Amino acid sequence: MIISEHGLYLYASFLFRFLHPALLIPWNEVRLVGEYKTLWWYTYELDIGQITTLSVTRKAYEAMRRYVAPA
Repeated sequence: MIISEHGLYLYASFLFRFLHPALLIPWNEVRLVGEYKTLWWYTYELDIGQITTLSVTRKAYEAMRRYVAPA
């Protein structure tokens, strides 16, 4: 996952990356669904284009918070 001003780039895992370029998801398609606490860490669920959801760690969410629209 790479965070840029243009959007969120998602890569396939190393084993499946061959011939599969990164997928760019523009920030206007990313929305925060909610924050969930599991034991002692937080997980943030993002809605991606009203198609699927993506769960990220607190550190990842903090890096992209200024771009992500609220729920």
